[in-house]
Amino acid sequence: MSHPRTGEWRLASWSLLLGLLALSSARAEEAQDAAAAVDAVVEERLAGAGLAVAPLCDDAAFCRRASLDLVGDLPAPERLRAFVADRDPRKRARLVGELLASPASARAWAERLCERLLGGLAPEGPTRYAREAFAGWLARALAEDRSWDALAARLVAGEGDPGRRPELYYLVDHGAQGPAPLAGAVARHFLGLRLDCARCHDHPFSEERPQAQFHGLAAFFARLRLRPTGIPGRVRVVEAPVGEHRFAPPGEPAHPVAPAA
Repeated sequence: MSHPRTGEWRLASWSLLLGLLALSSARAEEAQDAAAAVDAVVEERLAGAGLAVAPLCDDAAFCRRASLDLVGDLPAPERLRAFVADRDPRKRARLVGELLASPASARAWAERLCERLLGGLAPEGPTRYAREAFAGWLARALAEDRSWDALAARLVAGEGDPGRRPELYYLVDHGAQGPAPLAGAVARHFLGLRLDCARCHDHPFSEERPQAQFHGLAAFFARLRLRPTGIPGRVRVVEAPVGEHRFAPPGEPAHPVAPAA
């Protein structure tokens, strides 16, 4: 079993990778500042782990790695040869920009995000359509350069038919078992925190994450309902007019919890 901090490091690393996507639309000086900040974080982590910074790779390796990371595929042989032969000192930055601007990048990152956001929807079987529709929505959103806050709002605060609004499959996937599992997912995906332990007791590794905080987050989703539509396997996401999330501290009776961050 991995140490709890390992999970947080992976979450932080994933958040760092997502941040790199924003560099393609930034001005040159902003991109350089952001790159320097990312380098500083990586170097600090490596130093803390007692690891040295790897030497600069050659052009062929860079082209392959950038293509795999940003579009999920190897470069075509002719593109690889052209990149190696190119004498422009800015060719690496140019390649990253071209890859990030390509439709393949939006599709690749949408699939990666889908794997993390829809843990309960398998790529095969009855949930295949939902997963594909959700990934398609993500790809379009990334291609349109929608902001991360706008995407998050659509994922956690929507209503309607997921067949028409595929982003609602996030609430369908995580909200089917009630507000507590959904709160745990939202904390992992959008706050970079693993609060699941605090569902049953104060977090064992952080005094700043008491049990009451977890249930305060869960209370935001107390009125979420998945209503049958009459079509097998299809539901509608709605907000009920009434509803509350109840929490019982140790030795106390359960009581309604007000939404709180």
